[in-house]
Amino acid sequence: MALDRIPIGRFSLITRLSQKALRLYDERGLLVPANRDIATGYRSYTGAQIATGVSIKELCGIGFSLVEIETILSARAAGDSGTIRTLFLKRRGAIRSEVARLQQ
Repeated sequence: MALDRIPIGRFSLITRLSQKALRLYDERGLLVPANRDIATGYRSYTGAQIATGVSIKELCGIGFSLVEIETILSARAAGDSGTIRTLFLKRRGAIRSEVARLQQ
């Protein structure tokens, strides 16, 4: 195994994303493995992709949808802090509404 190739199982442990989730993110183009073995179909990732995987895990944890996560990652890559800010403000409002609902 090359040093820059992290098998899906190990990548799953590092990022705390399930292998099933990683396969879904690959299908949706959200987190595409850096390499895929032609013969076996095994996916492998690079160390540079760990930060993206961890970001996806954190964003899912605070309730962002996959569409919103894709938008955030694209905006981050483009340096579009306004879009990111807007999505976080919207999410914060939704969380506050849910907290208020649960307190009643």
